[in-house]
Amino acid sequence: MANLSLDIPHSQTQEEALHRIKQLLSRLQEEQKGTISNVQENWDGPNGSFSFSAKGFNIAGTIQVT
Repeated sequence: MANLSLDIPHSQTQEEALHRIKQLLSRLQEEQKGTISNVQENWDGPNGSFSFSAKGFNIAGTIQVT
């Protein structure tokens, strides 16, 4: 399994960054409903985990918003 680590600097407050990221998966699922399925998202404060299937691939990861 391949690993990818990203560090994305931003100037948002932590609350605003969390809000934007949380909207991303639901918007992605809506826009790509024929491609993406089994979307799961769990949050514990600024730490999140996600998973979904896309074109036969299972994708999963974690997010930490600082």
